[in-house]
Amino acid sequence: MRLCTIDCGLLIQTADLLFFIFIRLKSVDFTINLLKCVTPNSVVRLTFAVNILSRQNIEIMKPHIGLSEKDLLGITKLLSVVLADSVTLYTKTRKFHWNVSGESFMELHKLFEHQYKKLEEAIDEVAERINKLGNDTIGTMREFSDLSTIKEHPGQYPSSKEMIHELLADHESVIVSLRKFVDDCTDHYKDAGTADFLTGLMQSHETIAWTLRRYLK
Repeated sequence: MRLCTIDCGLLIQTADLLFFIFIRLKSVDFTINLLKCVTPNSVVRLTFAVNILSRQNIEIMKPHIGLSEKDLLGITKLLSVVLADSVTLYTKTRKFHWNVSGESFMELHKLFEHQYKKLEEAIDEVAERINKLGNDTIGTMREFSDLSTIKEHPGQYPSSKEMIHELLADHESVIVSLRKFVDDCTDHYKDAGTADFLTGLMQSHETIAWTLRRYLK
């Protein structure tokens, strides 16, 4: 019956205070001994243990890779734009793959398929890169639409030559953005890993742009 009259709020406050002491002193042994002196109640011990485990899980999940949390967030914002552009360009290339027609139908049909598969691989790699930096990856069409710099044209079905022109312009626009992001990662964030990653993406877009450009000669 005595347990029923215990002020649980006070017990939790006591556990929180002990947790604060633990964080300040970074000593589990000292805090545990203090815990035994303060109270034998299991509720306090359980709350304290939960606090410690939660704190440890948070610390484990945070990447400790020589970049500040602020810089990691800034890099993630850049990568989110890259991801949104990749998804939009992937969708457009897939649309053109479905709707291309004319004398070069089969050739362009296969070409666009090859290109959207490359973009699909890039999308997954960018998303994983964001996760590696300890942040969540956007994943809704609204978010992609809000962040993407690639223009879409609903209800329009251009000719095969116009498709090539449009895709070329989009890839070149992405290349310009990636080049700037590489400089940002190198000069501002000092993140050589992401700069190298974005350089690889840029080279892939340059190859696709070069291929498309050859069809316009």
